[in-house]
Formats: sequence, C-alpha cells, structure tokens
Amino acid sequence: LVVCGEDFESEYFTSKPKLIIEVLSPSTSLTDRREKMFVYKEIETVVEYILIEQDKVYGEIYRRRKDSELWDWIEFFPDEEIEFASIDFKMPMAE
Repeated sequence: LVVCGEDFESEYFTSKPKLIIEVLSPSTSLTDRREKMFVYKEIETVVEYILIEQDKVYGEIYRRRKDSELWDWIEFFPDEEIEFASIDFKMPMAE
C-alpha cells in the first residue's frame, strides 16, 4: 500500500491509497480478485491495483486510465520488467 500526501482520518486504516499490492495465496485469491478489487476500484485515489502470485512468478496490474473511470489490465511474466507507474518504479518481475 502506498499513500501519497497526508491521510490522517484514522490510525487504523488509510482512506486515500494510490497503489495497492496484494500477494495472492490459494485461500485468498478469489476474494482479492473479486470482492477487494471492486471495492478498491471505487476509491478515487487508487491508480493501480497489483496482484502478485505467491507460488509462481506472475503478476497483474489493473491501472486506472488518466481522467477516466476505465481501467487497463496488464500481465507480467518472469522474463519481463514490472512497472508501478503510479510511483515511477520498475524492476525485473523475477525479483
């Protein structure tokens, strides 16, 4: 979870995340992909929602289009570089 700027509404949760990353396990994968994704996409400040597989080198990014309610879906595989555009960060997916 990445928050840019101040977010002091509660000491227990953040209400203005910019980037959310979920590490998927077999027991939580469906909840992360369905329930949480729909909730996170409704948060106006979220720019990227990233799902990383726990058991293999694979990731997905759901990225909000600039000035839009539409989202793009991008897959990343072991030999590729993953990019977190919301925080201007890249790294090899294998790492």
